[in-house]
Amino acid sequence: VLGLDSDLDGVADSFEGRHPGIMDPLAGGSHLDPDNDGWSSESEFLASVLADGVFTNTPSPADASSYPVPTIVSTFKSSTPTNAAGQMVIHAYPTSTMDGAPDATIVIPAASVPANYPFTVQSTSFTSGHLKEGPAWFFAFKDFNNDGAWNVGEPFGLAENPVNATWNTENLTFGLTVGKQGFGRFEWAAAAGVDGYRVYVRRTDGAQIIERFVTGRTYVQEGDYIAAGFADGLSENASYQWFVYRSDQTPFVSPPHAQGVFTVTYSSAGNVPAAPTPVTPDGVPWRYGLGQVAFRMDTNAVRYDIEVATNGGAVVYQRTSLVPALDLDGAMRADLALYSDGLYTWRVRGRTAHGLGAWSASQLLSVNLSPTPSGPYSISGEVFYQGKVLNPAVVVEARSVRDFGGTAAARRIVQKISVTNEGVAGRVEFTLRGLLPGAYYLRAYLDQNGNGVVDPFESRGMMTSVSQFRAEAGSVPASLSGRMVVIRDRDTDNDRIPDAFEYFKIGNLTTMGLGSVRGWTDTDGDGLNDFEEYHESAVDSDPLVADTDGDGIPDGREVISYGTNPRVVDTDGDGLLDGSEIALGASPLKRDTNDDGVSDGIKHVRGLDFLRADTDGDGFTDLLEIAAGTDPKLASSIPACGQLFEIGGLDFEGQGVRTRFRLAPGIGRLAAHIEVWV
Repeated sequence: VLGLDSDLDGVADSFEGRHPGIMDPLAGGSHLDPDNDGWSSESEFLASVLADGVFTNTPSPADASSYPVPTIVSTFKSSTPTNAAGQMVIHAYPTSTMDGAPDATIVIPAASVPANYPFTVQSTSFTSGHLKEGPAWFFAFKDFNNDGAWNVGEPFGLAENPVNATWNTENLTFGLTVGKQGFGRFEWAAAAGVDGYRVYVRRTDGAQIIERFVTGRTYVQEGDYIAAGFADGLSENASYQWFVYRSDQTPFVSPPHAQGVFTVTYSSAGNVPAAPTPVTPDGVPWRYGLGQVAFRMDTNAVRYDIEVATNGGAVVYQRTSLVPALDLDGAMRADLALYSDGLYTWRVRGRTAHGLGAWSASQLLSVNLSPTPSGPYSISGEVFYQGKVLNPAVVVEARSVRDFGGTAAARRIVQKISVTNEGVAGRVEFTLRGLLPGAYYLRAYLDQNGNGVVDPFESRGMMTSVSQFRAEAGSVPASLSGRMVVIRDRDTDNDRIPDAFEYFKIGNLTTMGLGSVRGWTDTDGDGLNDFEEYHESAVDSDPLVADTDGDGIPDGREVISYGTNPRVVDTDGDGLLDGSEIALGASPLKRDTNDDGVSDGIKHVRGLDFLRADTDGDGFTDLLEIAAGTDPKLASSIPACGQLFEIGGLDFEGQGVRTRFRLAPGIGRLAAHIEVWV
């Protein structure tokens, strides 16, 4: 059963305790991969948490054969409506060069492949290998001959959007084409007993374009050109020559293992694409956070740029990608995410190796995400944060998958959550709008480096119910309110100083940590180590400033020697700085060092003794002389009787006399001998 997370690494102590020697409940490190299976311990833990808050034994961070297996949802598009017979093959690689054996392969049998495009297939297992966490590069092809290898003439496509593999679900889109404008695809026969091939592509004038060592495959595709720096394709030329040499051959000395030619042509003026034509109507209402815009692109384009700006011209979104596959209506479509109301403009342009084409006409988008009973919908609530990063920008998101992969369906940045230095829980309200019907998982994080993604060191939290370690969905239609997300700090470097605080103060996780001053570093050299500056003082001092409050006492001496507050210049509030009190012999922790009724601040102003109640030794206390208006530093200046009290009356009471009198202001008690004559 799940419980505490003592080391702030996002993994329950009980799970870590089940893997001794691999994980430690008191030592962070969940971002590491101890079994080298390509998945962090945290991802393996999260994939093991069940709906009832109990975790299973699989996947395991101690077993390289036990790892998360995310569901792969693949959508295939083509400009040709009919899908010829044959299986579909998907390969996943850990690098953009796509060399060597793929990490994972999915083979979709021909019988499971629909007869017409577009179509979507969900895969819950891999035919071989396994997907690994983090950036991944996918390509898919239609395997007409079912040999498991790509051959020239088989439709092929790279995943259209960047993929960052997570433990639950990945959504992929492939546009399949027989060829790709600006590139030359070719293949060669495999040779036995070699560990790779040297591939060269040259212009007919002999200029070298590509030199690559390829392993694990016998073909070249557009990914090779992109990796070699030709993302916009090759230049106009009658033909290009290609040569393949086995690893046991000397290039251009031995006869090539294989060779051939291909051509690259552009039909547009100047070899640059003409301006695209928008298909999405101008001024179309945009009611949901996620949507698409459609356009017709010059077929000469290799890549395209899309740009979204406010109606005032400030660019809020831009992306450059390979041109997407044509849909059956002859248009191309690009995904957009717009999370704030207002008027926006969008435009696209094509590009080739020869340069940038003209922009399309700018089109208006009228974004209004306000919820209505029939949609769009919203989810609202509060984010709580009890850490010590002051006034951070908090990103709140709603996503359709439990592991928060893909693109956020709704997103909001709520600025400056109110947090005090003492770490009192701060809270901020949020509303996520523009949601389609469906189930959504909420998370919030401190985006301290402003890159728009959750980095391992950044504090985060998610909407939960049974367990803090399992995200729970909220479902719409019907807008939801009263949701709660709690953000918790992380400690990935295991120094017991939260990463968020280190980044907030230093901008890195390496300066502060374990060291020689009582076990930790002392960045500002004030005698108080960085751990103590964060944890031990009643209110935190600044680990970058030796004297945080500027009262003349280094923070270390304030906390360790004097017990004063390193963030407050006058700890006892008597009007005298802590450093001055110590220098003068007064107590910085008491407003009145000797408890004589005169505060240390007044004593300092009047030049009185902090330790004596009667500075001039005339028998009258300093308090009494101040009240009487005499000089408490001059023995000859003493109060007259009238300055001390006023007789209010005498009364006989039995055999004695009762005397009534009023004391002068500031005199609490008076010792006096009164004689009465009647």
